[in-house]
Amino acid sequence: MFKFVYGILPAIISYTDDMSEDFAGITKRFIIKIRLKNRNDNGLLQHELVHVKQWYRTFMLHSLLYNLSKKYRLNSEIEAYIVQLKVNKEEGKEDYIDFYAKRITEIYNLSLTTFEVKEILEDGLL
Repeated sequence: MFKFVYGILPAIISYTDDMSEDFAGITKRFIIKIRLKNRNDNGLLQHELVHVKQWYRTFMLHSLLYNLSKKYRLNSEIEAYIVQLKVNKEEGKEDYIDFYAKRITEIYNLSLTTFEVKEILEDGLL
């Protein structure tokens, strides 16, 4: 399946269970993998599309920046999770802000508390 970001740049979406058990979705460059059981999760898809936009926006240096800079990694994930939270809210889904704050704290090696991450997410939702 294809989606386009910025109107013209491609993102390839694959629905598969061939990925780490830690993630419902993952993006590498402009290729998105979403776990089969999450194929109808539009919030997750929009989150992953943010990462594709980041990749194009940084002239394909996103992966390098993401791995080298905790600040860049935090900003990237916050941007994506805020989009996901907004889409979930628009669709009338449960507020997952506590869950996302905990995930960011545990998975992305950012040396922040869940409370600090939640505050950052809340500020971005204003």
